[in-house]
Amino acid sequence: MDCDYERTLANGRAGFPSFLEDIEAYLESADLPLDVLTKVMIVFDELVSNILEHGKEQDMPRITACLRVGNGEVAVDLIDNGRPFDPLSLETPDTSLSVEEREIGGLGIHIVRRIMDRVEYAREGECNRLRFAKKLPLG
Repeated sequence: MDCDYERTLANGRAGFPSFLEDIEAYLESADLPLDVLTKVMIVFDELVSNILEHGKEQDMPRITACLRVGNGEVAVDLIDNGRPFDPLSLETPDTSLSVEEREIGGLGIHIVRRIMDRVEYAREGECNRLRFAKKLPLG
């Protein structure tokens, strides 16, 4: 995917807030509707938090976001060099159960699947690539 904007997370958790702020500033500059921008940022927060928490084989995984706004959507490639992990392989959690009865984990990727229009995973060489997209409203 050709990027309109690319940003690599520096300094792990310490750099996470500025990583999100920079991405949000880019998306705001693209004049996205607020609901689309909010949903994309929720997904970024969830996915990057998970990579930082669970994906590291070394002290700090390298995480790069490649964004493109066009063709009626916001498309993102989120690439990390953490251990191989396909979050789409997780079972959909049973949200009819109470919090106490539910298995731990899987709710974040469930939310990602629900609010994005497309979510795809691939392992490419030493990297995980999670591609997600949100359609822009017509008009």
